Amino acid sequence: MPLVTCNKCGWVHFPVTRAHAEAEVAKFNAYYETLDQEGKDSFGGRPSDVARDYDRCFFCGPGATFRPFKEGDCPDGCTIQGAIYEREGEEEDTEQRAPGLLQDPPP
Repeated sequence: MPLVTCNKCGWVHFPVTRAHAEAEVAKFNAYYETLDQEGKDSFGGRPSDVARDYDRCFFCGPGATFRPFKEGDCPDGCTIQGAIYEREGEEEDTEQRAPGLLQDPPP
């Protein structure tokens, strides 16, 4: 999985397309509507939103720009979030991977 790094704060994310983010938000919101108030409260008491949950850097907020991940941007074992990042005219570089990201956890 290619990764991207926020140009402002250095937080690493996995990139998703806007279409993917919209589909994930729609699926979550359909599920969210089936919950009672206690269940909704466990998710912050509000449905998901593309702008709030994907179209931003998880750390420093909206308006972030991203660059391709470079070795050393993220230590092994970190949890990363998705962010909208679409590179027009470029092929996806499947060789850019966080070290250990796709490894199985130790037994």
